[in-house]
Amino acid sequence: MYKIFIVEDDETIAGIVAAELEGWGFAASRAVNFYGVLEEFKTAEPQLVLLDLSLPYRSGFFWCAEIRKQSKVPIIFISSAADNMNLVQALHQGADDFIAKPFEMPVTSTFSPWAKTSAFITWPTSIWSASSTRSSLR
Repeated sequence: MYKIFIVEDDETIAGIVAAELEGWGFAASRAVNFYGVLEEFKTAEPQLVLLDLSLPYRSGFFWCAEIRKQSKVPIIFISSAADNMNLVQALHQGADDFIAKPFEMPVTSTFSPWAKTSAFITWPTSIWSASSTRSSLR
């Protein structure tokens, strides 16, 4: 079972996202200590991170850069702050994609964030094994 680590400070949104992912057969864990996201990330050992931009204590940009120092795991930002500058900054900090909130939860929507999540997880791990390969995908 693929593990996804959700870093979202809105408990309602985090719960809905976790439930939807679990309904798709993923194991979802949520950050609870927003001062120690990196430690929780290491404990979770996820294959994918869903990361909000606006978080208590430190921004999602900070945590993205810190996770990227430790791992090449795919990181997808999910944020309502979806202007072009935030998108560029997210990619610059090491994110692999950016999904703007609000988004539709049902599978039947024309754009499903879960399709992106599944695609990132099921890509061959060799894609993430070398930083030169990963950076060439941007």
